[in-house]
Amino acid sequence: MALGASPRGDLSLGAVVPDVAMKAYDGKEYKLSDFRADAEKKREGQVVVVYFQSEKCPAAIDPDVIKKTTAAWADPKADVKFLAVYAYPHDTEKNIEKYIKKNKLAYPCSFDSEKKLRDHFGAKQVNTTYVLDKDGKLVYRGGFTSKDHDFVVEAVKAAKDGSEPPKSDQKFAGCGL
Repeated sequence: MALGASPRGDLSLGAVVPDVAMKAYDGKEYKLSDFRADAEKKREGQVVVVYFQSEKCPAAIDPDVIKKTTAAWADPKADVKFLAVYAYPHDTEKNIEKYIKKNKLAYPCSFDSEKKLRDHFGAKQVNTTYVLDKDGKLVYRGGFTSKDHDFVVEAVKAAKDGSEPPKSDQKFAGCGL
């Protein structure tokens, strides 16, 4: 279930993504602003990866691939936060909860039944991935991975060290949201 989201349409690369909150299956609420660098609060910030995934979409990335990719960020003190959003019309909240438990997904997952997060980010299909730097600026928007590239890892590295991220908005496989 999404909380406090408002439609924003397509987000601009290099711009700060407006704040939004999501309620995850772990019972916690996560806000993008909670991960941003904040000098007053003496917080360095974290890179945030928001990934739209599905249990039912045939083009969804295998959960083992996702777990392998996110393993380096599993430590709560890591400077990268991975947030999964389930918004595919054929997924159900009950099935997603079973899917998360069965696959032992160790990152916050939210069921976006009202499509607020989908609309906030302008996500159009499963596998759409957004990477925000420690200041909340969008540095990458596109697919999670391909046969040749692990776009998420490349984008996170770029967000952390200020290097050039992979090209955004490339075509990738995924079911419509």
